[in-house]
Amino acid sequence: MSTQPRTKTDPWDTIVVGGGVAGLSAALLVARSRRRVLVIDSGAPRNRFAAHMHGVLGNDGKPPLDFVQQGRKELASYGVEFLSGSAIDVTEIASLAGTVGESDAGIEVKLASGHSFRARTLIVASGVKDTLPAVPGLAERWGKSVFHCPFCDG
Repeated sequence: MSTQPRTKTDPWDTIVVGGGVAGLSAALLVARSRRRVLVIDSGAPRNRFAAHMHGVLGNDGKPPLDFVQQGRKELASYGVEFLSGSAIDVTEIASLAGTVGESDAGIEVKLASGHSFRARTLIVASGVKDTLPAVPGLAERWGKSVFHCPFCDG
């Protein structure tokens, strides 16, 4: 790792696509290793329809979005930055300007907005998107009395 200070135009050490529990946990471990981390998140976690989450020690009954906000606050103290958006393409690139180390190869993540960001590494923690069957009344009950996981949300 370079001891030179980084600028905003330097490539990220790691980009994490997905800002739910898995993505935030991954970002925490990378940031604690003193790496520069960008979390890109669309803001639509799978459990957003549930009023409470369960099965996460110390957070039983907490609203899922409150849990994510607390995680972001903790990560910000490590310098992790957050960007709202959706990744639509990832390209391997041969050289990242400004990198120092064994390899200067990396990736470029393109967002739906048209913006692109470069990094040495990528973690994809974008989760699962539920496609509900066309059952009358199911969508209205999703996360209230019908759950994808009885242990987590039910």
